[in-house]
Amino acid sequence: MSTASAAVVAARRRLMDLTQVIEAQPSPDGRTTAVSAVLPGPDGPPRADVHLASGDGCVPLAGGGSAARRLPRWLPDSRRLLVVQEDGDERGSALALATAAGDSPARILDRFPGEIEDVLVAADGTAALLRVAEPGADRDGMNLGLPVEGAAGPADPAVQRPGTGIRRLWRISLTSGRPAEPVGPAGLTVWAAHWNGGRHALAVVSRDPWPAGFYRARVVLLDLAAGSVRELSPSDPGIQPDHPALSPDGRHAAWAEGLSIVSGVLRLTHLDTGAPVPVPPLDDITSLHWSDPRTLWYAGWDGTGSRVGRLRLGADEVHHEELWHGEATLSGAGYRPQVRTCAAGRVAASVLHAPGTPPEAVTADVGAATEEPPRPAGPAPAPHPVPEPGATPRPEPFWAPVTAFNAGQQVLDEGVTTEPVGWRASDGSRVTGLLLHRADLTGPAPAAVLLHGGPAWLWSAGFAPGDVLGLPLALARAGYRVLLPNPRGSAGRGQGHARAVVGDLGGADLDEVFGGARALLDRGLATPGRIAVLGHSYGGYLAALAAARGGLFAAAVVVSAPTDWPSFAVTSAIGGGYDDAYRITGGGRTDGPDTPAPTAPSPARERDPAPTPTLILHGCADRVTPVEQARALYRARLLAGHGDVELVLYPREGHEFTEPDHLLDACARTADWLDRHLVPDPDTAGGTS
Repeated sequence: MSTASAAVVAARRRLMDLTQVIEAQPSPDGRTTAVSAVLPGPDGPPRADVHLASGDGCVPLAGGGSAARRLPRWLPDSRRLLVVQEDGDERGSALALATAAGDSPARILDRFPGEIEDVLVAADGTAALLRVAEPGADRDGMNLGLPVEGAAGPADPAVQRPGTGIRRLWRISLTSGRPAEPVGPAGLTVWAAHWNGGRHALAVVSRDPWPAGFYRARVVLLDLAAGSVRELSPSDPGIQPDHPALSPDGRHAAWAEGLSIVSGVLRLTHLDTGAPVPVPPLDDITSLHWSDPRTLWYAGWDGTGSRVGRLRLGADEVHHEELWHGEATLSGAGYRPQVRTCAAGRVAASVLHAPGTPPEAVTADVGAATEEPPRPAGPAPAPHPVPEPGATPRPEPFWAPVTAFNAGQQVLDEGVTTEPVGWRASDGSRVTGLLLHRADLTGPAPAAVLLHGGPAWLWSAGFAPGDVLGLPLALARAGYRVLLPNPRGSAGRGQGHARAVVGDLGGADLDEVFGGARALLDRGLATPGRIAVLGHSYGGYLAALAAARGGLFAAAVVVSAPTDWPSFAVTSAIGGGYDDAYRITGGGRTDGPDTPAPTAPSPARERDPAPTPTLILHGCADRVTPVEQARALYRARLLAGHGDVELVLYPREGHEFTEPDHLLDACARTADWLDRHLVPDPDTAGGTS
């Protein structure tokens, strides 16, 4: 392994020692913040746990033993909280009741054979509503692409039939001691829900329990007692709803609508009349939260940064306040911006990280919503303007850290500069992104263009961007210039930008990626023969397509990517949903004689005479982009007589690589591949660890 390759792997290994701070939940009285985090294990795998942060410091929630705990949810008294507990010797999930004072052991209330994905507490604290993914369902989050296992472990044989693997709601009394019971209409998969303890819950549902069903989901008001459904939004593969929020008085329903629902446009409906409530045109919303019947909080993307604000509802008008925006990444469940407040709405909590600022739970004293008479909602603040080159500013002094899990870890990105950049594509469109490089680099250097998934994801201003094997910061430390483009299709610049790829996957967005690489050459930051392209998921698709066409890039790394759309449509867990939403086949299916030809090119079917040398990395258990997608690309290269291709398959891995040994192996192979195929330059290669 060369010096540069060793530096990449060493830096990536050190980044694995960071604590992953997942979400922050302030207590109803605002005095304590419950923080869910995944801490690196000194002698074993990482372990999820809940900590309590206050003016007295930050301590683990007592009574957990060796169990992994997550999803902390406060009861109204601010003295007790519910947590989801997963014991090492018990499969499935358990709901436990713990005390903030730690004066008694956590008590298991009930166990579930699947995975508890959310916990909703009644306003009076007497009951909770749980959203549970049953065995056979596809997991979400970092374990995306893997199945939820039952109490007996992996099914052998695995049997699927209609009605298996759904996500349903369970209600549990916190006072009677009785076990939980399923509630709501049968036969619906619930992808997201919100409930305050009354008869109704606001939910995003579909008939199809597979992830493809999420692309045809709709917002409904569930009558939990009668089992009836009132539809609030239609099913449309091009408009996915998420982030439902039911006001405490049950009069208003809010949600976001977007493409692939990484972020979306705010929708607000008056449930008594069924009429929409006029609100500011807020876009790229990723989180909604009511602190009282009149105050709706939001968080979302803002260019490569984040924003937080609130709406104050009057009788006829809405008053909008944006409280904060900055070049930083706020995080919550799903690694998207999220904000939660105490009962009075005076203390807000989130998780924040930025270049030079490792992830920590943060709070802000935001005061009560303005009591002045509501005035008409003005236009929403525009997303950040297209950035020009320059230093990325640190987040404004709005948030105060309440944890110090990663204190002293700033050294991991010390000497690395993160700056916003922009360039023009061949059609004149303005493209934005981030550029990471060592501050001591002068002149051209080896360059890597890293492409995020989605396409409706984005590169945001964070401490250590996590997509594409978490390699951006590690490559920059090792001496690479790392370009992180947000071409059309990405979140952060509104639905128009996100939807610009519909019916044109692998078209103008790929041209914008090529434009970013050419901009590096034009600015003298890279030289021909020394630029690589790497991508994960949809980013891997673009990387594979760029490699199949040869020319500009000297090496390519394709991770967990779709490579053949006709087979993807009938084998992927999101097939029939994702491809319809992006109009890959014009809305048609791909399994009949009259099937329309895909509108998007498939890398496995490209026939360039001189493709770019390509390393293909894939998880054997991936159900989002099945492993056959990797084999198809590899086999196509071999059949075409191209030998400079390598396929590496990782057992037990889904769409993301989660086993540390596999992740480090993939990083090492990637670093070696780049080192092998980029033209060497001893004056600029090498790096530090």
